[in-house]
Amino acid sequence: MSRTNISHHFHLKRKFTAGEAFNESIDDVHRGYTTDEPAEVIITYAGVEGQALSEPYTS
Repeated sequence: MSRTNISHHFHLKRKFTAGEAFNESIDDVHRGYTTDEPAEVIITYAGVEGQALSEPYTS
């Protein structure tokens, strides 16, 4: 079974398995990755037309 991991800049880790839903983290540096198998994630964004959905992290 594939697992998707989300690592946050503040060292918080959450693990999700097939069928689970989660909210996208906002205003927080984070990275998603899988362990032993690929994962398919369906994402829906709500935003303003012409406005970027994300910004690159700069330290």
